[in-house]
Amino acid sequence: MHSSSLTERAKIAVVNDDATYLALIRDILEECDYDVTVFITVDDAYQAICVYNPDLIIVDLLFPDSKHGVDLISMLWLNRNTRHIPIVVCSAATAELREMQSYLHSKNIGTLYKPFDLDELIHTVAHALQSKTLSAEPGIESHFPPTDPTM
Repeated sequence: MHSSSLTERAKIAVVNDDATYLALIRDILEECDYDVTVFITVDDAYQAICVYNPDLIIVDLLFPDSKHGVDLISMLWLNRNTRHIPIVVCSAATAELREMQSYLHSKNIGTLYKPFDLDELIHTVAHALQSKTLSAEPGIESHFPPTDPTM
């Protein structure tokens, strides 16, 4: 159900090469009253994110073309206008994600393994958005707890 408050809805960009997944995530997050924009390629996502300035980015790890989720993360970090945006890597590439998990967590990037349950997705999104709010406050460092199915 959508809220009728005067506050602006959080904007979320979702980047994945699977159109079915993108439609599902959009439906779920819009039902939670988020403003969701989806992208099917890393290049399209980067260009739009620079303009759209979302409050959170959810990105897959692997894409069929030459650029992957890590490339998008690197490009965003190199841009002073986008480096502050919280990121969650959501992927079915379990082995690759586990291999990178320590590094991602050291950079305050959340992880979400596919398949996930809806509560886990909603919890991860809420934590990521909270980390943005906390890190925007002077003197407060955010601690964004990642999601790991083995925990």
